[in-house]
Amino acid sequence: ENFIKYQDINDELIILNLNLKKTSDIHQQEELKRKIANLEEQLSLLKEYKDLNFAQSLSAPDNIETLSKLTNPLAIIGAFSHIKKLKGEKEEYIFKFNDFKNLVDKIREKNSELKELVELKPSVENIEALKASDKKLEEFEQALNFASVSYSVYEKKIDEELSRVSAEIKIQSLRAVNILVAIVIVI
Repeated sequence: ENFIKYQDINDELIILNLNLKKTSDIHQQEELKRKIANLEEQLSLLKEYKDLNFAQSLSAPDNIETLSKLTNPLAIIGAFSHIKKLKGEKEEYIFKFNDFKNLVDKIREKNSELKELVELKPSVENIEALKASDKKLEEFEQALNFASVSYSVYEKKIDEELSRVSAEIKIQSLRAVNILVAIVIVI
């Protein structure tokens, strides 16, 4: 979110600086200078988000928390909590991944708009902006591919753990039923 904000402010700054060079009206120049100063202040506050490493922030955990083998029917409660926690972590990662995917889509859209602009107005500034956008898009697509592969591995590990714990819950549930039946028969 902060990275997107940084990029939006930076883009707006570029546009305002271009407008400042084009205008000859003194009042409009002063207004643009005020806006530029304000945006530069905001940009300095967000500078740590300039080159955010998305591949690192989107990488799934290498290991997932595993539950020890269930040895008695009372451990079923903890097993259900474990399942709920794993599903929550999986959903959280999917949410982050989809957010990043939407960001890449926005960058693609911006890139195609820049391509159209270069076709209409092939100036040096527009061509440089397009090159920068192409580079950014390539980096983000690589990060998206990395995140996708990372998620596939992570999802497989979680699904295996969920299957194992569910099978153990089933075994302990049957054991609990057998104990209850034995108690009823004895009484």
